[in-house]
Amino acid sequence: MKQMYRFARLLAGAGLIAGTLSLWGCGSASTYDPITPTRIVAFGDALVDVGQTGRTVTVKNSSGTDVTFPYRFTINTGTTTNTSTTFIESLASYFGFASVTYPTTTTALPSTGAYSYGEFGALVSGAAGTKDARGCIKDTASATTAYCAYNLQAQIDLFLAKGTPSSNDLFVISIGTGDIMATGIQGTTTTPYDGFDDLRTLLGGTLTATQINARMQTAADALAAQVKRLTDAGAKYVLVVGPPNVGRSPWAAETGSATLLQNLSYNTGSGVTSMGSEGLARIQATFGNKTNNPVLFVEISGLVNTLTDGTNTTYANRSSAICASTTAITVGGVTTTISSTTTEIAKSNGTGLKPAGAVPAGRLTAALCTLDTLGGNNPGTYVYADGVNFTPSMQGQFYSQALSRMRLAAWIN
Repeated sequence: MKQMYRFARLLAGAGLIAGTLSLWGCGSASTYDPITPTRIVAFGDALVDVGQTGRTVTVKNSSGTDVTFPYRFTINTGTTTNTSTTFIESLASYFGFASVTYPTTTTALPSTGAYSYGEFGALVSGAAGTKDARGCIKDTASATTAYCAYNLQAQIDLFLAKGTPSSNDLFVISIGTGDIMATGIQGTTTTPYDGFDDLRTLLGGTLTATQINARMQTAADALAAQVKRLTDAGAKYVLVVGPPNVGRSPWAAETGSATLLQNLSYNTGSGVTSMGSEGLARIQATFGNKTNNPVLFVEISGLVNTLTDGTNTTYANRSSAICASTTAITVGGVTTTISSTTTEIAKSNGTGLKPAGAVPAGRLTAALCTLDTLGGNNPGTYVYADGVNFTPSMQGQFYSQALSRMRLAAWIN
C-alpha cells in the first residue's frame, strides 16, 4: 500500500505538470453503463456556486434600473434569474436540466432536478459554524455574513442529514481553491494591500513551511474522506474537479505569491505539498483504479496553464480581470456606489475592491460584475472575471474537459 501510494503521488505530480492527468485517475477503465442522471447534486466552490436565497446583490441594468439577483462569482447576467453562467449549469444542461438551484436546507431534496450547495470560499473541512477561506462564518440569519460559505464538509452534512444518494444521482465536487488561497495568505509574511494582514489574522496567523505542508496534507486527506462519505452512503457516480493553478491568477500576481500559490495548487517538485496532486493521490489510495470505481477525477490545472500561457491565443486577456478597477458602477447614466464596506465586498480575499488608498488599486469583485459593468470589453476574450474567479467562457473550457474525461471513463457516450 505504501508503494502504491508513492506511485500514485509521483504519477499524479507528473501528470499535473504535463497537463495530461485527465487521461488518468480513478475509474479510467469503463465503470458502469453510461449515466443518465435523474438528479445532479453538487458541492464545493465557485465553479458550482449558483447563488443562494437571501444572498443577493443589487446593481443597475442597462436602463439604469435596480435589479436584484442571487450572484455567482463570474460575470453575472444582471437579470433576476441570472442562469447559465457556471460550470455546473453547463454540465446540468448537457443532461437536460433547465436550471440548477440552491436547495433548501430544511427538507430533503426532491428525487429529480439539479441542485448545488456550492459556495465560493469553501474549504474542504469544517462543519457548519466554522470559518471559511475568508476567515468568516456563514450565518444565514445575518446579511452581514451572508457572503461567507459553508465548507464542503458542512455542505455534505446538509445533504446527508435529509436524504441519501440514489443509483441515478450524479454528484459533482469542485474544491481546493479556498484551501490554496487561505494557506497562501497565511504563508505570506508581507502585506501587499490594506486588509491582507486582517485576513491572515482571521485565518489563524502566519504559517511556517512545515505548517503549510501539514495544512495542505490535511485538506487532501479530508477530500478523500468526504468523497468516501458519499460512496459509503450509496453514491455510484462522484465527479471530482481538482483545483486550478491559482498561481496564474491576477490575485496571485498582486499578492506577490504566485510561486507559492502555484506550488500549493499542484506538485512541481518544489517540496511544497499541493492540493491538486495530493488530493488525487489520497483519492487514488482510498478508491484504487479498479473496475466499477464510483469516483472520477478531472484535472484543470493543466488547462489553466495552457490557456494562460503567453504563447496561447485562445484568450487575448490571460492575466487581467475583466471586472476592472472601480469605486462605482455607472450604467445607463445612473451610478451605483461601491465601497469597502459593501456587503458583497466584505472578506473577499482581495478578489474584489480593497479599501481606499490601497495599492494596488481596488477592483470589482465578480459578485458585483454584470454584462452591463464591463465597459465594452468582450467577456469571451478574458480568462478571469475578477482576481481569482473565471469568466463564463473559461468555465465552459472546464465543462468541455469534464465531458472528455467522462467519455474516456465511459460514464457518457
